[in-house]
Amino acid sequence: MIPVSVDLAIPERLAVTGQVVEVMAAVHQQSLAGHIPPALPDAPGLYAGIPDSLYHSDTSSLSSSGARTLVMRSPREFRYAQLHAPAAKPEFDFGHAAHRYVLGVGADIAVIDKPDWKTGEAQRRRREAHSAGLIPLLAHEDAQAQQMARKVREHPVTGPLFEVGQAELSGWWRDPETGAMLRLRTDWLTEINGRLVVVDYKTSKDSGHRAFASAAASFGYYMQHPFYIEGLRALGIDDHPAFLFVTQSKTPPYLVTVCELPAEDVALGHALNRHAIRLFAACQASGEWGDDSDRIHTVALPAWVRYQAEEILS
Repeated sequence: MIPVSVDLAIPERLAVTGQVVEVMAAVHQQSLAGHIPPALPDAPGLYAGIPDSLYHSDTSSLSSSGARTLVMRSPREFRYAQLHAPAAKPEFDFGHAAHRYVLGVGADIAVIDKPDWKTGEAQRRRREAHSAGLIPLLAHEDAQAQQMARKVREHPVTGPLFEVGQAELSGWWRDPETGAMLRLRTDWLTEINGRLVVVDYKTSKDSGHRAFASAAASFGYYMQHPFYIEGLRALGIDDHPAFLFVTQSKTPPYLVTVCELPAEDVALGHALNRHAIRLFAACQASGEWGDDSDRIHTVALPAWVRYQAEEILS
């Protein structure tokens, strides 16, 4: 169930088993232009060509990030996030642009030749880019994102990983226990020595494997890993895919780090995912998306505070 370490040899070919449903890009271009209404897939499967905005518009299924919000915050906050698109932020735009250059797919980039977003004209052009479905970037940010992508391609591990593969596939499947619809969106699928590998690319303020360990705890990446693996298994794509996280610092020299999680952490994530899926199904059935703000909580200090105090007092 939990993948072991991957032998990082150069992938010679990509042969994803199972069915990938191709979606005509032209159809989605017509949808974006308003000629036909955009529509989510009406059957379980792994789909290519689903626009990012369409994927995230689905409020009837549970994603990995949604599962994390459900258990780490509350069903009420999860439901609010589902129904209210997050405000655009420059840091989100930069992350999307880095993905665009590394993966080779995604929205086009509108380069704004301004030093910052402080002027009214720069802000207007940013809004226009968003309205047109583009990623607005300042010129120096665009150069930075391209340099980061070059570092990924030149890296001895990630260069081969991203040499052959499929980008941004979207999957929907039904949970056999609860009947809830679940979904995933992979950054990259490739094959290494005959084994399917899910590669997830993330930009980061900090670099190195220690920083990733902290981020994995803070952002619940140990839940993302088993959510995706179990989804690909449920769809019949692969029984034992591996999962690698590629993180890259957003500051020079744009250090690239490749990490995988140990089996015990992935097992913990799986248990939390099951809790989230059951909670999602129950909220869907009742129509109630509650929280625990109506009670008084006794809150314990984090364990590290106690350890620090004991060391000081010893």
